Amino acid sequence: MNKRNIILAAFFLVVILTGFVSAADTVINVRTVSVHKAVVTVLGAGEGYTFLDSFFKDTGDSGELAVTYSGGQDEIKVNVLISKDGSKIMLEKFGPFPAGEPIYLQVIPGKVSDNYKAMDEAKATEAAAAPEVVEEPEEDTAEPEVVEETEEENKGITGSAIFSKKIVIPKAIYYVVGGILLVGVLLIVVMKFGPSIKGSIPRSVPKSGSSPGFLGASEKSSEVARLEGQLKEAKVEIEKMKKMEANREKISEVERRLALDRAELQKLKNSGD
Repeated sequence: MNKRNIILAAFFLVVILTGFVSAADTVINVRTVSVHKAVVTVLGAGEGYTFLDSFFKDTGDSGELAVTYSGGQDEIKVNVLISKDGSKIMLEKFGPFPAGEPIYLQVIPGKVSDNYKAMDEAKATEAAAAPEVVEEPEEDTAEPEVVEETEEENKGITGSAIFSKKIVIPKAIYYVVGGILLVGVLLIVVMKFGPSIKGSIPRSVPKSGSSPGFLGASEKSSEVARLEGQLKEAKVEIEKMKKMEANREKISEVERRLALDRAELQKLKNSGD
């Protein structure tokens, strides 16, 4: 291979490598509000407005998105537009950034950053370096209760406990034994003093006038006379009531006839006129 061919091969290699480097991908990461529309515009790093590319994305539920720009520029600028239902929420301009390196942009109202990754790492470092606050338990200042027991008391308690464990009589046995004794005593009393108690009880004498079965002859006659008198009085009252009712019927009949006579008289007067 002559010198000329070597130079040509080297030239083509440089051109290929230069094109590969210049076409390096730039990943643009955006963190913003969720459920919005995002427009990521890539511009040239010069003084004028040089449009290079644009990406339209939904922020989704997480509010994070990523786009990849492939170009031959050494530096780029990035504009991020956030909108909702066609209304612009905010527009932020960033850059310039070296091409080929990842970019981390935060576009949140009141929290805008051109490198949220570095910001997150700084927060994590501060949190790790912060001394851990350990809450010391409060000292219990209450004095422990001192229980003093003499040896004799301990022995007495122990002995009573042992005795109660050895002899345990159920309450049902007490009730059964007590019932048997009570029935026995009652039987003895009845057998020994029953006849004398029965003879000492006086017979009841019915009082006069307590019931018709025990009335005397004179009392019966007076009671019959009283009842007959009441019957006569009742009959008299009934007769009076009957007479009053009959009188009422007669009065009604007279009034009815009187009304008819008046009507007849009125007719006669009217016909005479």
